[in-house]
Amino acid sequence: MTVLLFLISGCAGKEANTKGTAAEAEKPETCTETEVTAAEAGITETCTGTDEMTGIEMTETEKKLLIDLYGEKDRIEKGDLYSYQKEALNQLRAGRNYLEQRYPTHVFTLESIDPGSRLRPWAELRFRENESRSFLAKIKPGQEGKTYVCEDNYYGYLLQEAYDARIEEILADAGFQVRSYTIFLSTIGEVLDPAATVDELLACAPKLNRETSVYVSDAVPDRSHADEMQRVLNKAGMVGSYWVYYTGQDIGMTVRELEEGKSQWESLFFSCVETD
Repeated sequence: MTVLLFLISGCAGKEANTKGTAAEAEKPETCTETEVTAAEAGITETCTGTDEMTGIEMTETEKKLLIDLYGEKDRIEKGDLYSYQKEALNQLRAGRNYLEQRYPTHVFTLESIDPGSRLRPWAELRFRENESRSFLAKIKPGQEGKTYVCEDNYYGYLLQEAYDARIEEILADAGFQVRSYTIFLSTIGEVLDPAATVDELLACAPKLNRETSVYVSDAVPDRSHADEMQRVLNKAGMVGSYWVYYTGQDIGMTVRELEEGKSQWESLFFSCVETD
């Protein structure tokens, strides 16, 4: 039996995507969210006020994230929480439970929890795997506050390599030799299998938000070439935002090196939108 371990990190990142691989899976019919019941998350109540609760048992990870969020180290370490802090703990546990069920073979570091509020009702849990960038899980309130609906953008880590290979293949067929790197911004629930293929991702509706950097060896921006890239990618259904970087050099270096150098190169922007 594989156990998912959670480590502790002292900072939270903002980006959410690195290289990954994808395997075959059955095609999902729709893109929806996944409900986690309060019982599954180890939650016995939903709290929104300022009443204090004492002696609440917590893991060291839970204590650290709440201390990072609220301060009050001595009180939180004793398990004495105000009810709004207990609600943040409930949301943290729901998100962790969701990740354990969805990615049972992965080891994550939980970085931060940002509780839901009246302005933004869902909580945001930041996490990462090994040296990857930071990922996001959203924990949304369910019916009567007794369930949470969870989703994440870690699927982009697993699909990114195959997705960029598809972009490079499409553009190569149109006569463009490029390298690409895509960040997956939208979150999605378990209906998209962690082993999903690029075709299964593209079958989801609404289309998920993606940002792609495209690197070419040309030195001078060419709007006609960018327009042609836009045409062929749009025809292929590769919805998203694209920045074409004109490096003026060989693009055989690693994608990380290209990403680190892109601020020095001129670029052109275009977007591909769903036309159905």
